[in-house]
Amino acid sequence: KKYIETMSNKQKQFKSALEDMKKILDKNNIKFHLHSGTALGAIREKKFIEYDLDIDLGVLESEVDIKKIPKLVEEKFILGIKFPKNEDKNDVTEYAFHHRKTNVKIDIFLVQEKNNKYYTNSYTGYCDKKPNKTCVYSNSKYKLNNINFLGKLYKVPEIKFLEEQYGKDWRTPKNFGYSEGVLKGYYKNLL
Repeated sequence: KKYIETMSNKQKQFKSALEDMKKILDKNNIKFHLHSGTALGAIREKKFIEYDLDIDLGVLESEVDIKKIPKLVEEKFILGIKFPKNEDKNDVTEYAFHHRKTNVKIDIFLVQEKNNKYYTNSYTGYCDKKPNKTCVYSNSKYKLNNINFLGKLYKVPEIKFLEEQYGKDWRTPKNFGYSEGVLKGYYKNLL
């Protein structure tokens, strides 16, 4: 409880949003894990990365029907956007939600398995220049480990995920946002 008193306002807001999402997903037996920058912050810094703009979660396609999530979370979260944007297709691979209480953004990524690898898609910005306006990230299949993060138990990918995504020097903080990271080649697993 002591760490809560010393947390920045941003850390408190992110913690509140993540815990509300966790309660809903846990209650509905939706398995998820901390993903991307949120996993990096939880493992490396034991907090949310100060310059990160959102919370990233992953769900494995083999375990979760991602299309069920918006209806489950609508009491506490507003659906900002779903990707891909093509309304005719039913192939959602990412949802962006906003926490009603704090306005913190939470992205939930569908982690798809193909050929013994995991793939996630990302959209907008630099990705608009890619085929299908989609950035595709590839990782070796990873195991999920338990971590105590800000007083709650969460699943996180094993360290090899961080090495594949951010490089062998993932323990060294680099102050960059998502778009800058893509442009400067900081994401090592971008196809």
